[in-house]
Amino acid sequence: MGTMSRPFTRIGCPCISLILAYCKNLLMEKLDKFENKPVLISNNIYWNIFEIFSNIKTGVKKASVKSKKIESVGIDGWGSDFCIFDKNKKIISNPVNYRDRDRVLYSKQLYDILPREKIFKLTGHAQIPLIDMFQLFSLKIQDSP
Repeated sequence: MGTMSRPFTRIGCPCISLILAYCKNLLMEKLDKFENKPVLISNNIYWNIFEIFSNIKTGVKKASVKSKKIESVGIDGWGSDFCIFDKNKKIISNPVNYRDRDRVLYSKQLYDILPREKIFKLTGHAQIPLIDMFQLFSLKIQDSP
């Protein structure tokens, strides 16, 4: 195999895949696959961010045993969910899963303030409630966090 390698993680639902890419000859090898199950707490669906982080660390350790020269680590996800941190870099709340009902629940109210066409002109996004704007709006409506 090539001398330089880059482990990367593909975060999806229902699984997380850890892949080791060998840069010299453009080969990829799947090293591991972890279950990624959202958690239902108080009628909201959250990502189990601490388990995800632990699985990524386990995968990177496996990659470092397989390849002694790792240049960087990449993580790929949809980019439709986020964590909110306080000023001391502590997580305020687990990230809400894109399938959470609140994103859809408040979408009509958001459209009353910002019509779909205006949102598209500003963001270029398709109008689907899984994008972050809907989650941010639901947090604002709920005065949370």
